[in-house]
Amino acid sequence: MGQSFEAEIVARVRRVTGASASMIPPHAPLFARRAWKLVKDCLDTGWVSSVGSHVDRFVQLVAEASGVRFGVAVGQGTAAPQIALLLAGGAAGDVVVVPTLTFAANANAVV
Repeated sequence: MGQSFEAEIVARVRRVTGASASMIPPHAPLFARRAWKLVKDCLDTGWVSSVGSHVDRFVQLVAEASGVRFGVAVGQGTAAPQIALLLAGGAAGDVVVVPTLTFAANANAVV
């Protein structure tokens, strides 16, 4: 009999990330391959927030992949649904459906 579904997911994540069999604590980031160079570049240049050449490149690539001319990167998970709601024309009194199994950011954006 094969391994459990959860064990298979963990095994696949470990294969992709190169992580060891031991647990990776949430406070211990893993920067594999090119990621460390990019993180170090952000630290060295002081661009560690929501702007900088890496953010500009990310926005450009996402816009191209989406088939649009422009994109916007946001700094956290409440701003994205809030901006989307405003762009869709949401107004006070509108009914907005959000997932029930989620982080509070979705409902906070509506409020």
